[in-house]
Amino acid sequence: NALILLDVLKGKEGAVADTVIFNAAVAIYVYGITASIEHAILLVKKNIKNGKALRLLNDFFAFSQGENPHE
Repeated sequence: NALILLDVLKGKEGAVADTVIFNAAVAIYVYGITASIEHAILLVKKNIKNGKALRLLNDFFAFSQGENPHE
């Protein structure tokens, strides 16, 4: 659900956030971006905390609507 994802990306904690973080971390590890799932979890948490994950989602949404998010 989109609202749940937005809550997680805004920093809401809990079981749902843990699941989202773990799934993202596994994908990052499988794609070879990190050497371990543990490191990937730290990377995901860092990018949620500093707002990069939410900015990326907002940029993707703007791009999907035909906008250039960096203009």
